[in-house]
Amino acid sequence: MESTNAGMSLGFATGFLIMATVFVLLELMVLFYSINIAMNCTEPGPARIVNMVLAIAFTFPYALLNMIFVPCAKKTLGMKMSN
Repeated sequence: MESTNAGMSLGFATGFLIMATVFVLLELMVLFYSINIAMNCTEPGPARIVNMVLAIAFTFPYALLNMIFVPCAKKTLGMKMSN
């Protein structure tokens, strides 16, 4: 019975480790795209600095809101615009 508990505990730990690794890789990928959007879609100067800080601090909201409202972000990632 003790080995079953140890095996289940190790299985849960391994599953959570795999899920955490997938989410970290997803976060890094979205961070890369957010920085890419900030560099390509803003003019050099204070606006670019603010966008870089937003891209790093609020990665998912920054990327998602730019995908919705900024046409340049769609072009940067190679998405076709539907109009």
